[in-house]
Amino acid sequence: MNERYLTILEVSQKQAYIFQNNELRSNVLNSADIAWITSGEYLEQTIHDKEIFSMEQNLVYDGGGHTILEFATQETAIAFTKKVTRTIRKDYPGIEIFAATYGYDACLTPGDNLKELLKQLERKKSVRLSAFHQGSFGVEKMDVNTKKPMFQGELGEQKSYDRMPQKEKEIEEQLLPQGFHLARKFEDLGGSKDESNFIAVVHIDGNAMGKRVESIQKNYGQDTWEHYKKKIRAFSRSIDEQFKEAYREMAEFVAHNIKNGGLAELDLKENRLPVRRIITAGDDICFVSEGRIGTECAAYFYVRLQIRKML
Repeated sequence: MNERYLTILEVSQKQAYIFQNNELRSNVLNSADIAWITSGEYLEQTIHDKEIFSMEQNLVYDGGGHTILEFATQETAIAFTKKVTRTIRKDYPGIEIFAATYGYDACLTPGDNLKELLKQLERKKSVRLSAFHQGSFGVEKMDVNTKKPMFQGELGEQKSYDRMPQKEKEIEEQLLPQGFHLARKFEDLGGSKDESNFIAVVHIDGNAMGKRVESIQKNYGQDTWEHYKKKIRAFSRSIDEQFKEAYREMAEFVAHNIKNGGLAELDLKENRLPVRRIITAGDDICFVSEGRIGTECAAYFYVRLQIRKML
């Protein structure tokens, strides 16, 4: 009999969901949706039963659009997965989420058990039997940007996408330089009409992270599950914090140049920062900026990560 069961939840087609329309604020909110539903806080709020799930007892780590958990029995893992995926499907109908459960094998190392869990997930994703989306019946109100039907909420009211989880609001406030406001539309980034009206989309993904995970497995792979879990959780949090800190420093660098008159050619109004974070999920980050400063922003961000030896 297995001593524990590992479960993974992962959002599929993340980019398609985030960038399903051309509104900056919608892109940001869609990204926040993914970060929220894969967080321990959301799972705890959704289950409402600490005998089934609590962050302290069941969360291994979360981040990057997926979450890994552990349960004492297969029945508990299944009950948890059914409740969470049904709730996500109801509240966030555009999000495609996959789940897999694997019985922990005491004959394997902790790292190899996680590898087997990921293999289970990839097998399920390759079949994609449940990969379908509700279409339109021709009577719903249509979203003018996505051209998709707007689904009804639980109380029969039209669902509002103009929201941001409190946790994500706090992150945005922490990353925003003092005295500046967030760009809410692409027009707020400071493009000059008929002169230079472009935006830059910067996407940075730490592809070398797999080697660092392998290093953890090599150094701690023979440890107990509890000790290995602490190491991988600390590593995941460190990656997330360091990438966010590099973004914050890059935003401060841009703000400093604005204050010193170095970006006078940008048509900025109401102290709008010409950079806006869309995705910060572990080692995956995407932000947009006014086109003329995109390369410099990407380079500065990269340098700040290099200082931390994150890439």
